[in-house]
Parts: sequence; structure tokens; C-alpha cells
Amino acid sequence: MVVSDPQAQPGPSNTPRSGAEWLARVKRATPTPIKAAIKRATGERTEAEAPAAGGGRRRYRQADAWTGDRFTFQADGRTHRCFFITGCYKSGTNWVQNILNLHPMVNCKGEFHFEALWRGYESFTAQPWFLASRPRLKEIATDSVQDIVRRMMYAKTRDKPGALWLGDRTPRKMVELLPGAPMVNIRRDGRDVMVSWNFHHLRVKSADRVWEGVRPLAERLLPEFRADPASFEKRGKGFLYDETWFRAHARIWGENVLHDLEAARRLRERGTPLLELEYARMHADVVRARADLFGLLGLNEGDAAPLSTESRTLPGFREGAVTSFYRKGTTGEWREYFDERLVRWFKEEAGEALVRAGYEASGDW
Repeated sequence: MVVSDPQAQPGPSNTPRSGAEWLARVKRATPTPIKAAIKRATGERTEAEAPAAGGGRRRYRQADAWTGDRFTFQADGRTHRCFFITGCYKSGTNWVQNILNLHPMVNCKGEFHFEALWRGYESFTAQPWFLASRPRLKEIATDSVQDIVRRMMYAKTRDKPGALWLGDRTPRKMVELLPGAPMVNIRRDGRDVMVSWNFHHLRVKSADRVWEGVRPLAERLLPEFRADPASFEKRGKGFLYDETWFRAHARIWGENVLHDLEAARRLRERGTPLLELEYARMHADVVRARADLFGLLGLNEGDAAPLSTESRTLPGFREGAVTSFYRKGTTGEWREYFDERLVRWFKEEAGEALVRAGYEASGDW
């Protein structure tokens, strides 16, 4: 006799061997309406009734149901897709996010920093003596990491439930987390990045938010900045003029740019949709950049709200306050702050990246 349901097979193997197995059998045999009545009577909430926190976490598992490709999934009866915005710190990732969020079909959030999760995954699966490096187990690890990415992006974007394009904006190197997902990478002149980074660090609330290598300097500069922020707009004052801070951050920018130039080539070879933006060119023609961004996602730009100062989607910032996160948003400002020492330090740490990215024709600038 052939029985399709293994639970229905005759003989001793079909006899429950524990109380837990008996309970599981009873649950399976109980009709759904009776289960729901029992849950209501005992105060236990069904999954649909559960709040967004706690028991409602199961709702976000819908994002595990990817279909066709790893960045597309079905949830709440609708098809959702993921995309990513990357670039070095202080290079305009917020600006790109603000523009994309003008569209009713887009909800982009930042910063997830999934690259930290990915580094752990790579370490976990890289060593040949780790079981996770075995092909089948590595595949499970990959699936699990990608499930986390989709779940978190889906969970964080429920404040705009009509959006079907869900984005992560994180200043980071361009690494593909969900194969095939559209990517935007924005690049900015590293010298302007250095100036912006300097004021960003001056605005932090406490020295422990700054790299520990320059924490003693931060403990001196932060109170001075709070007492007289305008004085830091003059050349010669701030993190920018500390050689340790400057070299470390110039090196970060250079490494990011060189990495992303090569990553862009590989992504294009694989057919990944990629839009590379440059901050100064975007500053000069933001209307074109807006069209390109919505085009990347296949969206009608006519459905989006217009660019405006209120949405922080136009070039530059109205406030212009040295203490504001949105300080200036200009181009070429580095010329007001760089002296001979800074020029030399930047050439030594990031000169190659500056030339390869097209900001200078040679190292003689």
C-alpha cells in the first residue's frame, strides 16, 4: 500500500513517541476556526492581529519570498524591489535619496550599513576549515544574509506602504548585496569631501563619536567650535589641519574611489543596472540627474513631486550655517581651505584616485 502522507503510514512508526509529538498532532488536526477561537479565548494574538513589534516580526518574513531574482519579492500581495545608493561619506548620498523619495513608488532609508553584515558573512564562509565554507552551507549562509537585507528594508519602509521600490542609502564601498539590484553611486571631489568631513566632525556632540586616533584633538576642538563656530570658517583651524586626521580621511576617500571604479566595471559586465553620478555635474544639471534616477528604476518622473528647497533636492542649501548638517553643498570650496601642506598630504594619500576619477589631468595641481 502506498500512502502519500507520511503521517498516515501504518505501523509502530506512526505512533507518537512523546508529549510534544502528541501536541503537534493535535494542532495539525484542529480546524483553523477552532484554533482562532482558542487563541482569542486565551488572549493569544494571531499573526495578522499581532503588532508591528514583537510577534509581528513574522510579517517581515514575507520578504524572504524572492521571485525571479534576489532583489524582488512578494509581500502583502504586491511585488517589491530593492535598490541601493552608495558613495563615500559627504559625497551627496542624502541628496540622491531625497530626490528619489519625491516619487510615490519609492521609499529609501539610510543608513543600514549592511556592509558590516557582509564582512561578517565573508569571514564566516572564507576559511576552508570553517564548516560554513562548504558549498551547501555557504549557500544557506548567503540566503540567510540576503533574507536579513530584504526583511530589514521591508520593515523600515512600512511608513510609505504604497512604495514598491525600497532603497538603502549608505555611504560605503559599492558591494553587491542582492545580485542584480539597481545601484546608484555618487562621487565627489575628494578635496571638497575633506572640507565637508571636517565640519561634520566639528558638529558631533561628543569626542567619542570621532575616530579614537584623534580623540584628544576632538576634546579640545569641539568646545571651541560650540563657543565660536564662525571662527572655524577661516583657514588654519579645525580637524582639517591635523596631519593624522587628514591623511586617514584622504586615504579612505581614495580607497573608496579606486574600489568603486573597478566595482562599476564588474557590475556592468554582469549586467547590473548602475547609475554613476558626479556631484559637480549633478550640481550643474540636477534636472538631468533626476530624470536619470527615475529612469534607472523604470519610473515615470512626471509622477514625482517637483524639486524644491523644502525637500532639499535643489543644489546647495538655503541655511548655509556652519553648524548645520546641510551646511553649503557647494563645489570647489576646498580652494578656500587648502594650503601647501594639505595639497601635499592629499597628493600623497589620494593623488592617484583624484586623477583616475577625472578631477585632475595629472598630479601637478
